Amino acid sequence: MLETVLKYSSDTTTRTLLTEALYMDQAIVMANHPQPVIMTAVIKLFTTMLDRCSPEDSLLHLRQNIPLIMAQQLHKHATISTHLVLAAFSLALGRSFTFEDYAVDCDPSLALPQQVVLFIPLMALLPHSAQDIALCHNSLMVMLDLLHKNMELIIPLIHKAHFVDSLLCTLKKSLHTEGVGVSDVTGESECEVVVSDITEILSWIINCLVASPQHKNFMLSLEVLHHLNLLCRGESAVCGGQASCVGHLQGTEAALLQVALSRIQATASTHQHTLPRDINDSLKMEKTSVSGSTSLHNLKLFSSGAPREDSDSGVGSVLANYTTIPFTKSLHNISEQLFVSQSQSSPALAAENSKKEEKVLSHSELVDRFKVLIQKATDFLFMSAWSSVEAVASALPSASAPETFSLFLLELLLCAAATIIQRKGNSERCGWERMVWGCQDILRMHLNHLLALVTSPRTHIHTRIRAAQALASHPKVHAIISYTSKANPQLLYKVGIFMHELRYQNENKLDESAIKSCEGVLQILEECSVQVLPPPELYPPHGAMREWSVVSEEKRQWQEESSKIAILVVDRCNKQDKRLLTKNTHIYEAVARECSRLSRTVVDRQNVERKIVLGGIKHSQCRHVHLTHRWRGLVEILTHERATWHLSHAYPRSWQLDQTEGPMRVRKRLTRGRLHIKPRYLMPEYSQKIDIENQPSPLESVLKGSETESAMAVMIERLNVSERIVHMTKASVVSPGMEQSGEILISRTAMYFVGEQVTIDMNQVVKLDVTVATSPYLSFYQGGSSSEVVSVTWPLDNVREIHIRRFQLQDCALELFLTTGHSVLLAFTDTQHRNQVIGMLSMSDMPNLSSKATLPEVTAQWREGHMTNFEYLTQLNKLAGRSFNDLMQYPVFPFILSNYTTNILNLNDPTNFRNLRKPIAVQRPHKEQHYMNNYEITTQISQNAGNGPYHYGSHYSNSGIVLHFLVRLPPFTQLFLRYQDGNFDIPDRTFHAVQTTWRLASCDSTTDFKELIPEFFFLPEIFLNSEGFNMGVRQSGERVHHVQLPPWSCDDPRRFVLIHRAALESPLVTQNLHHWIDLVFGYKQTGRAAVDAINVFHPATYFGYDVESGSDEISREARKAMIKTYGQTPQQLFASPHPSVSNTGPPQNPQAPEVLHEVRGLRWGTYAGSPADDRPILALVQTLKTPAIYVTSISPTELLLMPSHTHVLNSGINKGMNGVYILSSHHHDGIIRCRRLKDTVAHPLVSVPHYDEVMLCSCGSSQVWIGLASGQILVYSVTPSHVSDELTACVPPTFLLAHTAPITHMHVSEAFSVCISGAKDGMCVLWDTNRLSYIRSIGSSGVEVSLLAMSETLGDWASVSPLGSAASVLRLYSINGALVDSAVTPAPVTAITFSSAPEGTAINVIATSLADGLIRLWSVWDLRPVRELRTDRARQPITSLHYTHDNHHLCGITESGILLVWESSLVKTKIPKFITVPSL
Repeated sequence: MLETVLKYSSDTTTRTLLTEALYMDQAIVMANHPQPVIMTAVIKLFTTMLDRCSPEDSLLHLRQNIPLIMAQQLHKHATISTHLVLAAFSLALGRSFTFEDYAVDCDPSLALPQQVVLFIPLMALLPHSAQDIALCHNSLMVMLDLLHKNMELIIPLIHKAHFVDSLLCTLKKSLHTEGVGVSDVTGESECEVVVSDITEILSWIINCLVASPQHKNFMLSLEVLHHLNLLCRGESAVCGGQASCVGHLQGTEAALLQVALSRIQATASTHQHTLPRDINDSLKMEKTSVSGSTSLHNLKLFSSGAPREDSDSGVGSVLANYTTIPFTKSLHNISEQLFVSQSQSSPALAAENSKKEEKVLSHSELVDRFKVLIQKATDFLFMSAWSSVEAVASALPSASAPETFSLFLLELLLCAAATIIQRKGNSERCGWERMVWGCQDILRMHLNHLLALVTSPRTHIHTRIRAAQALASHPKVHAIISYTSKANPQLLYKVGIFMHELRYQNENKLDESAIKSCEGVLQILEECSVQVLPPPELYPPHGAMREWSVVSEEKRQWQEESSKIAILVVDRCNKQDKRLLTKNTHIYEAVARECSRLSRTVVDRQNVERKIVLGGIKHSQCRHVHLTHRWRGLVEILTHERATWHLSHAYPRSWQLDQTEGPMRVRKRLTRGRLHIKPRYLMPEYSQKIDIENQPSPLESVLKGSETESAMAVMIERLNVSERIVHMTKASVVSPGMEQSGEILISRTAMYFVGEQVTIDMNQVVKLDVTVATSPYLSFYQGGSSSEVVSVTWPLDNVREIHIRRFQLQDCALELFLTTGHSVLLAFTDTQHRNQVIGMLSMSDMPNLSSKATLPEVTAQWREGHMTNFEYLTQLNKLAGRSFNDLMQYPVFPFILSNYTTNILNLNDPTNFRNLRKPIAVQRPHKEQHYMNNYEITTQISQNAGNGPYHYGSHYSNSGIVLHFLVRLPPFTQLFLRYQDGNFDIPDRTFHAVQTTWRLASCDSTTDFKELIPEFFFLPEIFLNSEGFNMGVRQSGERVHHVQLPPWSCDDPRRFVLIHRAALESPLVTQNLHHWIDLVFGYKQTGRAAVDAINVFHPATYFGYDVESGSDEISREARKAMIKTYGQTPQQLFASPHPSVSNTGPPQNPQAPEVLHEVRGLRWGTYAGSPADDRPILALVQTLKTPAIYVTSISPTELLLMPSHTHVLNSGINKGMNGVYILSSHHHDGIIRCRRLKDTVAHPLVSVPHYDEVMLCSCGSSQVWIGLASGQILVYSVTPSHVSDELTACVPPTFLLAHTAPITHMHVSEAFSVCISGAKDGMCVLWDTNRLSYIRSIGSSGVEVSLLAMSETLGDWASVSPLGSAASVLRLYSINGALVDSAVTPAPVTAITFSSAPEGTAINVIATSLADGLIRLWSVWDLRPVRELRTDRARQPITSLHYTHDNHHLCGITESGILLVWESSLVKTKIPKFITVPSL
């Protein structure tokens, strides 16, 4: 269509199209297409563009090698068609072309060099046409006719169109074309038709070049011969010297040499205007052609003597004046045919050339050319003879082309020798005779070698016979033999030996004439004084064997001599190969540069167009995805269990662990999730959960297509529009049971992960069709879809810490800890790539990046009593590379207790604790010998196996152990099922009782030596089968359900965890914990100390284990599997014994009330108001001058006294006072204002909708939560300005919907990333402050929630609701909504707060102030009242209670504005500084 439009458009339109729409380089690139239809259309378009563009542009395109580049594109694809070849002919000839309509006209314009390059695309297609013999034949015949009618085309075609290269490539492909048949016209093989055609074209080229007056043209003919010889040698090396393709190529080379020698002889003869023979006797063979057919069944023969009368066009007319050169014709016939053909085709041109030759070509030039050609002919014969095998050559039915050519050469050299011996003077000699006399020495040498070669037994017997006949019948043979014997008599001696062998050893193969010829040659040789062997009948007795041994020896010597000559010839050819192959290097380099330029131009132009198109598509998709995400957000907000459009039949009812970390890295919070398991894994009474999971989510059918349509469009939009990527590398995000490989991209403000594939359980790789960006947090369990990759963004503002990590015992990973409470483990291909990423991050702006605590710092804090045992172990695990994201490097904690059977647990009794000095497996002395024997046995085995000895065959912590403990808690349940091939473990082996686990690890089993995981000290949910998993029935008949707990815990998981935590912090453990640290993190981890401590594990668990040292692939894979399953020893942190603790804390008050009846030795702590403190001190009573209704901390030593309707936002402790902002609400205009603490002028921050009323505000470090009278909650994200430090809010806010009554109280916990809201209808809702999403709701009693508070250490929270006007109900819940207990207070509660002393070292309390001025303290373990604080100096209700950071002071403000401060008498501290905040 483009070609038609361009062809018939006006000149103005054509110029516009060629300059703005159609570009020549694009047409060239389009030619690189496998379909012939497309390639044909491109050539036609290119032809039309050349025709319609200006002459200057056309000439410029030709000079830029555009046709050659197009030819490269076309040559890449082997598929061809007749229309494609016709289009190439049309381009070359400059006119519409078909085989049927072809007319033989001499077009002088074709001789212009700049248009000859248009033949290059045709030359590129010609080799592929060998697939269609008829098409190839027709094309070659047209080219032959063009050369006949335009001889000036020959040299430009060779130099500029690579004509000879194309012919030789076509020749090679035709010889290797499969499935060739036999022509039904000529009876010869179809491939032989093409071989014959190409031979004739090359013969015509040689005929025109070899006698050209210009020496460079003669050298060009030699290059043609050498290229053909190079092809022949290459085929011989690949296919063998006896292959048919080699035979055809040798035949072609022989024909060309015959033509060249004949042409030189004819040229020399024409110097006297005579020809050796009359040309009328030459045999003229008619050539055939195929007319527009793809088979040879339409071959027709046309007479060369009579022109066709029925048609003046067609392929038949191509050969009207041309004759074929048969390989076996005589020298004179060949030369005469070519000479006459040239004269008939262009008489004027032939006459002109003849005149030029007479005028220009000198005698010395003829002599030199004849010498070169004779040398080439002899070299050819020796190489051909060397590649043949005597036995094979003798067995052939006829002589090969080289041997036939050798007879021609023999005739020529005999003729030359006869001319030489005539002894004429210079004045009497004709041109031929003068030329022969000029090279007589060379002729004599080559004649000697040729005689030995043609009579050698390696030559076919028919050739030898014809050579003998030629010698015997030559009239001057005696003179010739005498003349040649002077050069090398030894060679003529060999000729006599070979003729003797032919006559007497092949007598049965010779006829009478052949015998006479052989005897005649022998007689002639003898007459010329050449030694010959006598006839056998003349041999003396026993002399025959000696004579025949002489024959054999001469044959061997000749074989060696001829082989040496052939090797020298090949070496000479190899030297010429290099020169010829590099001859066109400059052309190739120029074309390569032009191709590169064209590619860049086209790619740049396409990129511009692509960007325009893709930009529109991308923006459309991004908008679509943005809307989809907004819809999903709306669906989540509006369809949860307390939302307007809640669908109970589709809402998930299962809970799974949220990966958000709280204080000291505890992960306690559960979140909604789907199990994605089969019903058989659940007990029948819980199976309804699976039925619900099978229901689609609301609007899922509408939004599902949008999700798969463009999953990463939002991220790509940001990357392409507003982000500059400074670094990119391959990496994997590692999470429990899964690796997600992809790419890490780092910009100036964020780090991106673009997922590619998922590896599940490190074994199965799942390729992804869709990459889903559903959440800004990369979760290890995305809705249960194990093959779903999450592409995620981590803003650099959120990065809090960066730690170097190992992965699969390779130092190639790092772990990011974010301010959101999440961590990300990234594994790279090697250490270098990991370090490059760390280097790029270190140069980025990360404002919240804090300095990592060093090992000496944390050790010193622990020794001095400023850090608990739990926190210290958490820090050691972190520093040693243990990660919650890698089950093989999960944090490890020690077994603490050994008593799990009694009703009473005494934490002051050492017998109730495990021996921390020894590994868990050797808690009983009798087991030590077993593991020592293991070490001895493995020592002997390891000497041959290459592995070190060990006591234990696996490890105390690995993925199996972690999943064993967490099997009841999704998503670890699903991971456990995958780990166990889709089944729960054997019931008796399943984690069912703490006592059984301890017994197996410490004494009963020799293969079970597991330590504990951190969850044993803070997560009671791991002991409850809340989801109702069907884990089977034990042999005792007992169903495996909840974990059996020790009697002293009263079968209460929460109580067990609290007691276990207290046991970890007990003085006995504190004094001995350093011994266990030596075993796991210290100097007893490796070396002699580990051997002495019976603490050596399998070598595959240690860093540095060489995977590649296996003897074979199976052993290497086994080593990799061991690394992935055995477990990994933590990084060694201490090379010497760990120091013991220096401060065990204040002594326990023996008079302190009992915490629990079942446990002895629990400590209340030293916080203000602790029951262990006999005399809490009222340290301060002060009447405030400025009204204040509550007190809050901004630092460990500074507290703010806040007026009504004001709120504190502390954007970061590192910023000090500059990061503290004061917000005020309840303004009549609905605007919430803000100022920095040190400023006096406030500015508007956000505006609340006028149709609603602000009930209260609560602030986090970067969020403002606003509760409204309608029950809605607005959440604004706020950030300080980098310029003025003013607070700015991101709009629009997030609307959270769950309440249907006015919000009465809110509490934001930064530690656990939750917000609790209470409403007038008594319902409390927990919100996720990271995702700003609904978690769960508790209660809906209809009685308003007046107060809320949350523990910053446990995550438990308390609510207060009025009970009439004289009392209140205090309820205590866990962070996951479980009601711990409730209590009724004797008076209304006016304020509430939690103490936050370190867990385990103290029993924290809930402090409540009552309306009568009494402060009552309640134990957070069981909500039992443990103490009351009262003062006569302030009997008014206290409206605010607050513990300081160190919990040593309890502050309260009365209704009348009196500040009260209680402090502990157990610890001497200073009263903190109070700062009064004025109203805005």
